[in-house]
Formats: sequence, C-alpha cells, structure tokens
Amino acid sequence: MSKRRRATVLAMKDNRFLLVQERGQPRYSLPGGGIEHNEPSMLAAVRELHEETRLKVSSIRYLGDIDGQRALHFVFLADVYGDIVLQRKEIHRCKWWDGRESIEVQGHVNRALALLKKERE
Repeated sequence: MSKRRRATVLAMKDNRFLLVQERGQPRYSLPGGGIEHNEPSMLAAVRELHEETRLKVSSIRYLGDIDGQRALHFVFLADVYGDIVLQRKEIHRCKWWDGRESIEVQGHVNRALALLKKERE
C-alpha cells in the first residue's frame, strides 16, 4: 500500500512556527494535508494552510521530503500573514511556537525543523 502524500507547512511569523492540534490528538503537528490528484504539492500546502487557519502566504519554498510512518511529507517553509480563524472541522487549537518551549509534537515536526536547520547551515 502506498503512503499518503501530504503537503506539510512550516508556517513562520515573528520567528515562531505554527503548530496545530487536531481533534482527539494529544500532540501538536504542522499544518497541512493531503495532496489531491494532479495537484502541485506547493499549491496543496497553500490551500491546506488557508483551509485550516485562513492564514495567507507571502512567500513559500520547498525544503524537502520526509518519509513518515503513514505519509510522505512534502515540506514547505512559508512566511504568513493575517489572523488565524479556525474552521473547527479538524483543528482544535493552534500555537505559535518558538522551538524552545517543551511541548509534545508529532515526529514529523522535529524532522521538518531538521530540514530547515540543514538548509541554513
């Protein structure tokens, strides 16, 4: 069985990353979601971020792939603006994270941050 293809977004604002918590999930993750058939992964990243939070993207770039347990993540770094308006369908809460506060995150969060760190070295 092939893994789900997921657009995953490291959304940045004021040097902090946006984390989302889905209903019923104890750990935070990065915003994003499934890539539709024939949809470019970058467009999926922008679409999913907007659907979940109503944030707008001022710039976006591809960082790399993460082969996760259940999904192949196409990871993008995006500078965002606007106010978060949760649609309350999937996302229970959001948090702007500086990367230092100790909170429970899903495995792909740290792996995406490692992609960003590697790019900046």
